[in-house]
Amino acid sequence: MFGQGPRAVAVFTAILVALQLCACGGNSGATDTVTEDPNEALPGSGAEANAWNNVNEDLRGDILSFGHKGSEAELEGAAVVLRGYLSARASRNFPKACSYLSEYMLAVAKGTARQRDGSGCVAGVESLAGLSSTRETEGAPQIDPSSIRRGGRRTFVIYEDRFGDTYAMLMRREGGAWKIQGFEPTRLS
Repeated sequence: MFGQGPRAVAVFTAILVALQLCACGGNSGATDTVTEDPNEALPGSGAEANAWNNVNEDLRGDILSFGHKGSEAELEGAAVVLRGYLSARASRNFPKACSYLSEYMLAVAKGTARQRDGSGCVAGVESLAGLSSTRETEGAPQIDPSSIRRGGRRTFVIYEDRFGDTYAMLMRREGGAWKIQGFEPTRLS
């Protein structure tokens, strides 16, 4: 897979998405391990359904009933970080986008960069951003957060985009701050 270009990155990302989907279900009371499973399926912000943003009804139910509902204060704090991350991605400000990533996602971005003969988070985020369609990331993101679902170390921020589509972004607390734990949101409707 190494040295084979965009196709290898796409395969790698698909594997990460599949592993995350497996991690979303199950017992909400289970204790997380130190090693995190990879992250979310990718978004669609009004885009036509594709392999990245197609709504999976089983996953939708798992996320909407995941763990327990968080507080309004938690939702507000996480939403600030989510908006910042989505804005940085949309404006192709990859250094800023990296600043929002969890330690795990920083490692994923750096690993992706190495596969593409690059180095560092910025090169990895730029490579992964290339897998999203431009229609999905055009313009300043407008989100309306509606709830936060928490279980163990995982948190999903549920929100609507400017097109009325519902998404969930996987996040977590690290060092007292909210961090992005998935590269792209999961489309729920």
